[in-house]
Amino acid sequence: MLRCLVGALSLGATCGLASSPLGWHLVQWVGLLPLLWAWEGLDRRASLLAGLSAGFGVNLALFTWLGPSTMDYAGLSPALAGLALLVFLCWEALPFAILGLVDWAGRRRWPAARWLVFPCALVLLEWLWPRLFAWTVGTPQVNADVVAQCADLIGPYGLSGLVAFVNVALYQAWRGDTRRPACAAGLTLALVLGYGVWQQRRWSEPGEPTLRVGWVQPNRVLNDRRPDTPAQVWQALREGVAGLESCDLVALPEGVVPAPLMVPAEGLTELSPREASLLARTRAG
Repeated sequence: MLRCLVGALSLGATCGLASSPLGWHLVQWVGLLPLLWAWEGLDRRASLLAGLSAGFGVNLALFTWLGPSTMDYAGLSPALAGLALLVFLCWEALPFAILGLVDWAGRRRWPAARWLVFPCALVLLEWLWPRLFAWTVGTPQVNADVVAQCADLIGPYGLSGLVAFVNVALYQAWRGDTRRPACAAGLTLALVLGYGVWQQRRWSEPGEPTLRVGWVQPNRVLNDRRPDTPAQVWQALREGVAGLESCDLVALPEGVVPAPLMVPAEGLTELSPREASLLARTRAG
């Protein structure tokens, strides 16, 4: 039970610190070490519970705001909002429970290969498991400009695998199992940082003409975002877009209106070709 608690608190704390609004992304390079220690030596059932606890910890740290949001946007009572949050946490915690089982099986059969089994299992689960939010273990690294440059090669799931690989390699070196993964992790990080620096220098040089981007975000109170006032919200967005005729791209940030209001069929027929083109590109992006 103590190890389950340590795993849940450590993963929740490190992912919470690494993610917005704090954005302490460096924490993640050692943030999985307490979790790996907590899972060490557990049997199958305990590994499952420890993984489930860790999943609860990280999602509770990242998505507690869903409770108040469902009350504000969906008009749910506190009891129903709490129930919806609990169901969400259970669903999002299941991949970590499976990860705990895979880690247990890997430690039994291939203990020296944990540095490979754990990152691969994490990446595979992140890729396969349907999620409400596209958050991954590697997501906080987008705040590290140099590291994030390698995402064009390995993608967001590759960032998760990189973070997991470095943590497991450091853990195995600390335990004295083998130092080769730690050397490989150091070399990989050096290559990633070198590629990132090269990419930043390459993109900082003048190249193709820049795009003219417009940003539309009318100040809307919560009641204006509800389904009973779609016409007013849509009109406000049209007015904002109409003033950006010279832009190549228009951005409507997430949170301006709920998704169902973004594409009202009756409104599209009233748009000018220019407005329709801008909004079509915005919705597609």
